[in-house]
Order: sequence, then structure tokens, then C-alpha cells
Amino acid sequence: MTGDHTTIGYGTPSGGRVAGTYPVPDPSPAAGHAGGRHAQADLPRREPQARLRDDTVDQVVVRNGVVDAMFVATRAHAQHAWEAVHGPLSANAVFFLYRDPVTARPPAKVYVAVRWQPAGPEAEQLPMLLAGLARNAVDRQLRGRFDSRRDLAVTVDDMPGDAVYAGIAASTLDTPHGRWDTVRGSLAHPWSAPSRCFVHLGDGTRILLDRNGPHLETSQLIQATKTLDVHGNAVRPWRSAPKLAREPDTRQVWWLLELLDLAVAGQPHE
Repeated sequence: MTGDHTTIGYGTPSGGRVAGTYPVPDPSPAAGHAGGRHAQADLPRREPQARLRDDTVDQVVVRNGVVDAMFVATRAHAQHAWEAVHGPLSANAVFFLYRDPVTARPPAKVYVAVRWQPAGPEAEQLPMLLAGLARNAVDRQLRGRFDSRRDLAVTVDDMPGDAVYAGIAASTLDTPHGRWDTVRGSLAHPWSAPSRCFVHLGDGTRILLDRNGPHLETSQLIQATKTLDVHGNAVRPWRSAPKLAREPDTRQVWWLLELLDLAVAGQPHE
């Protein structure tokens, strides 16, 4: 993951989180949790992301930073679900994405606030979890000042005070190749677990990350609706998928991600 901050799920931050463990939130998606590395008083203030011309170098750098961060996050998700230190963890998790402000000196860094969710009926399926969090976010927005890092996340990267909200992602260990509760028993270690990660960014980019699928030619597959190339030069293997969000099997997840993104931002991205 980019930036000088603790890798998700590892290390012992100032809040006292033990290596390899995860803070456990209230089981209900409708309940917020002020966990992680920031107390409420020192949380960075959320600001609207500035308007950017499509496919600027800044945007592409952020997209690639998000891809790097989400591959780390999905590995951590698999490890936490495998270890189940505090009891069964849901196969679904949500990540709130932040970045350095557009005016900051490049390259922009990406930061992550994580919502780990204990296993339970409200988080059994990814769409159910996203819908519950969206309702919670809308309710909190209507009641006053809202910040996903304070009100929904349980683990928050160290980030500058002027970091801005950039988008949202969701990880699932329930993939087209099998549900986590059946796949887990066949794995030698958590790092070989198949996973999918859906990313919705404020510039309209959608990215789908697949890891360790049995039919993948490589250990990971990246598909995106907008370019990940810098000045036309490839910085990583990826596939262009402009109709990614229209696929019948995943359309509902993309729609709910967009709804949750709007609820978290409190307004459309400018």
C-alpha cells in the first residue's frame, strides 16, 4: 500500500491493535464504530474532491495506488477471516478510500479506512451489507456531521488532516468459484484464498480485482473502466472493461457501491 502508514491488519498502532488481529465492531451494519487509529477529535475533515479533467496523471496515479492498497487489503481480509481471532468474520468487508488533496505535491498517496464485519445474517451477502451501511450513512448525514472514518470504520490508516474522500471498495471471499465457508477447508493457508474486490472511485472509474481464482492465468486479474496507464505506458497488466458495471451477475453490487459512495460523500463528486 502506498504511503507511510500501517499495512491493514498488521503492526501494533498507537490504539493498541495487536499484530494479526482485527477490532470487532457492533454486529449490525446500522451501528457505527469509532475504532482504529484515530480518536473522534483528531479525525481528518472530509472535503469534496476537486474537479479533474478525465485521465490526468493524478487520477491514474490514484487509481494504481488504490489497486495496490486493495490487493493488500484483500490479503488481510483473508488472513483475518482465516484466523478468526475474535470469532467468525464475515466474508465481506468494506473500505473507505482517501487520498492526498489534488493540490498536494505529486504523487498522491492513498489511505484506507476499513469496516471489518463479524459474521452474521446482516453481512452474509455483500449486497445486504452494502445496503445496511448505505442506510446508516444516509441517516447519519441527515443528523449532522458525518465521517466514515469515525462513524463506520474500525481501522483507519494514518493520513494527513487535509486528506479527501476518493471512493469506496468492497472485498468478498465469496467468489464465483465458491463460498468462503466451503472453500476455507480446502486451503493450505489464507494467502491462497480466492477473493474479489469491487472499487468505485469518485472520477467514475470502476475496478474489479480477482485473486487466486482457479481459472485465472495469473494469480490476479485487474479489470477497469478507465485507463491505468500513465501517458499511454503500461505500469501493470490490466484489461479494459468499459461495461464492467453492466454485467448481470454483479450489477447489483456496483449499484449499491455507488449508492453507498453517494451517502458517504454527502453529495455527488464534483
